[in-house]
Amino acid sequence: MHEIVHISFGHSSAYSTTHYFNQQEHYFNQADCDTHNIDHDSSYRIGEGYDGSQTYTPRLLLYDLKSNFGSIKKINELYQKPTSYDDSKIDTLSGLNIEYQTQQPQRTRYQAELESGKEPSPPTSDEVASWTDFNRSYFHPRSIHQISGYVQCGTGTDGVAGFDGWELGQDVYKEYEKEFNSLDEDLRHFAEECDLLQGFHVNADVSDAWSGFSVAYLEDVRETYTKTPIVVNAHERDHLFSWKQSLKNKVESENKDVEKDTRHPLSNTILMNELLSLSKLESVSDLVVPLSCPTKWNENNTDSKMNSLFISSSILSPHLDAICLPFKLYNGGANMQQLTSQLNWRNGTKIATLTGGVGDVVNQFDYSGMESSIKERDVFAEVQVVRPPYKPSRDGLEDALDSRTKLKYPLLSRHWIDSPAYKPHPSHPAGMYEDDEISTLSSLTTSDAVRSKLEEFGKVSESFPFKYGGMGSGYSRDEMVEIGESYWKMHSAYNSDPQFGDIDINDSEGSEATARSISMSNVIKSEFREEKDTFGPLRVPCDRYWGAQTQRSLQNFEIGGEQAKMPVPLTRAFGILKKAAAAVNITYGLDEKIGKAIMEAADEVATGKLDGHFPLVVFQTGSGTQTNMNSNEVISNRAIEILGGKLGSKNPVHPNDHVNMSQSSNDTFPTAMHVAAVLELNNSLLPNLTTLRNALADKAESWSNIIKIGRTHLQDATPLTLGQEFGGYAQQLTYGIDRVEAVIPRLSLLAQGGTAVGTGLNTRKGFDVKIAEEITKITGVQFKTAPNKFEALAAHDAVVEASGALNTLAASLFKIAQDIRFLGSGPRCGLAELALPENEPGSSIMPGKVNPTQCESLTMLCAQVFGNNTAISFAGSQGNFELNVFKPVLISNLLTSIRLLADGCRSFTNNCVVGIEPNETKIKAIMNESLMLATCLNADLGYDNVAKAAKKAHSEGLTLKESVLQLGLLTAERFDELVRPELMISPKE
Repeated sequence: MHEIVHISFGHSSAYSTTHYFNQQEHYFNQADCDTHNIDHDSSYRIGEGYDGSQTYTPRLLLYDLKSNFGSIKKINELYQKPTSYDDSKIDTLSGLNIEYQTQQPQRTRYQAELESGKEPSPPTSDEVASWTDFNRSYFHPRSIHQISGYVQCGTGTDGVAGFDGWELGQDVYKEYEKEFNSLDEDLRHFAEECDLLQGFHVNADVSDAWSGFSVAYLEDVRETYTKTPIVVNAHERDHLFSWKQSLKNKVESENKDVEKDTRHPLSNTILMNELLSLSKLESVSDLVVPLSCPTKWNENNTDSKMNSLFISSSILSPHLDAICLPFKLYNGGANMQQLTSQLNWRNGTKIATLTGGVGDVVNQFDYSGMESSIKERDVFAEVQVVRPPYKPSRDGLEDALDSRTKLKYPLLSRHWIDSPAYKPHPSHPAGMYEDDEISTLSSLTTSDAVRSKLEEFGKVSESFPFKYGGMGSGYSRDEMVEIGESYWKMHSAYNSDPQFGDIDINDSEGSEATARSISMSNVIKSEFREEKDTFGPLRVPCDRYWGAQTQRSLQNFEIGGEQAKMPVPLTRAFGILKKAAAAVNITYGLDEKIGKAIMEAADEVATGKLDGHFPLVVFQTGSGTQTNMNSNEVISNRAIEILGGKLGSKNPVHPNDHVNMSQSSNDTFPTAMHVAAVLELNNSLLPNLTTLRNALADKAESWSNIIKIGRTHLQDATPLTLGQEFGGYAQQLTYGIDRVEAVIPRLSLLAQGGTAVGTGLNTRKGFDVKIAEEITKITGVQFKTAPNKFEALAAHDAVVEASGALNTLAASLFKIAQDIRFLGSGPRCGLAELALPENEPGSSIMPGKVNPTQCESLTMLCAQVFGNNTAISFAGSQGNFELNVFKPVLISNLLTSIRLLADGCRSFTNNCVVGIEPNETKIKAIMNESLMLATCLNADLGYDNVAKAAKKAHSEGLTLKESVLQLGLLTAERFDELVRPELMISPKE
């Protein structure tokens, strides 16, 4: 699922958001909703009401002034007990302490009829004073956020402040978050309950203080969700329209231009809000769609009907609904990342325009208010959404639309929404739409049309008259100049003659050459080509060699992100395998030209040149089929390119017929598993482990004469040398090396040649032996064919055995690191027998305090290896009949353990072991304090006297020598003759 979190800031946005969710309700309440291609779960969440019943509410956070909420309740009947809950106090679900009027505003006729169970007739514009008057949705308590203490921009009085300026919005956001923490508590709640968050879809008012509020909010969102797409509809509104109309009536005789009159103090404030918000939203979002003041939608800029938010939002509704549809389609859509990447392929064109047509859809209106006509624009990219009924027919309409643009796929994407048609929700204004179904065309476009707005804002930023306290922006003159510079930078990005080489994005010869040239020059990140598998066509990024099956797997298994990707050593092992297979298949009749191209492409995979073309995750088909096909498709397309063919054509190199010749996923994946594991053990783990063992052995030899106290049960024991202690560590690792080396012969047995179930179907006799020999030749490591292919496919005991060896090694390393950590504790109150190298400043200013970070790192990774071994042990048991279906998780965990242990050994050696020094002063002091030396006195004093002396020393805090002397048991000279630690560290002669 690709969920969307919707966010709405301000009153104009609330109207559009209400229409949007009313329309969604209309879709899933239609009789044929089961046939719709819409995944409503993308915008809705399943929850639980107060009585345990299931709820289905918008995944929405809506922020507006409290005065605009009308009669809506914070906690509706889905979440509120009918009698005992007081919704004027605390919302326990969101933690918001909300104040309410003691007397709710009167319900409108529409809402009253709705509550009575009737289906009300459409409301009129006179009946609607707020978006709550025609709202049909039930909201989760976390959704509603009311800002108290202000009234709508332009309506402030001496008693109540208007929500007017940018800086006010920023300050209110900070105070609101400080008190309610809505971003962490509510937005994070909605985002983190998603299976796979697609992005944030935002409606934001930008002409009043909501401009500053929304930008501050989204800056925090971006900081937390750094790579998650953010798409913003930026709603402008003329808050001074009524003032201008009244002024116009007074000054018509003086022939003044009211639109340019700036005598109202808020005129410049509103302009500043819009200027700052576009600049800031462009930097924080992936796509910004400006929506111009509705009162400016006609030529005279005087349409009083458009000053009604109910009417203007209703006009926008079909198009705001349509441009979200690609995000929510089960099939044939585009997620937010794909859509924003397409529109912003030039990496500097995040501002898009919204155009739309209703009925006669070819004639579109520009709702973004850019000042050039659609036909005159130099269009860079466009996304169109077309909804039935198609007039005169789909083919006829497509021809008409094609005739209006030179853009071709993939710069132009056109989504035909056969079902559902746009059936206006009955909450639209009475008489707004006459037909039950409305033909619509809605488009998002990036073009040079926005240059005029950017130029205007750039000039204004540089020369803004700073009156009225900086127009409520809080910005200095120098800061405004910087903002102006950002606008000129954006302005240049929309140049109709882009400096991207000789690329004509309007190439009339078609998209293939254009897309290929763009891909090869690495200009467009998100260009697509069409590839097909048995399920049909799919769009595949042009700058990647994978094909339809890989792309389909990407869509079907969006799990875990980057950290869950198939390990690189495995995909490189596939390159080795495919190169070897091609070499052997040439001897069995594969066309030599094709075979050599496959070998060249496979070698690029094996050497890591094509690592970026393997995007799949571990959690896929249990046999690893998708990764085998990923390898086949990448090598096929690269070989096609080497031979001068067309990517995706499967000609002259077919991924199955040629690259996968005589192979099955069931034998290629386990073969690649073993090859990858053996190479990583030989090339990575064993060298680093041997180096660590040798470093410990060197320390053991160097410290062979340093005598220290031993410890058992974490208590004092008899002496040994520091060298003996470290010699034990070195021996542990010697055995660890032996265990790892012992399992390699069984890991070197390859399943290749067993094909589907182990019988070798569709191979030639001797293929298995030859391919093992070829892999040996390529790698320089001895591999052999498995003597029993049924065991090699159905079981992975060698992998489990290898993991067991790594698990034992991890146990050894944990013990060693833990000992060194304790021996280095200090500086004064710990054991402090070892001085560890100081690699980091630590967390304290205390001199001599050295945190044992390398020991901690090593023990943590050992804990991870223990966990990996548990997963491998279980996965290895799942060899049901002829195939183990946990192969990807087996090899992923094994390679992870190998990499962790190899890196951990190297780091521990270089950053800890080689720099350890003994603290001989501390070692000697501890030795002298030890009472375990008393065992040396048994022969002379007898057990009872020795015990008496030791007990006295312990109880009175004396050394053993002091105790013996006070008891008169020995002279000092005799004590020194008998108590010699150097005689206690080995057997007597």
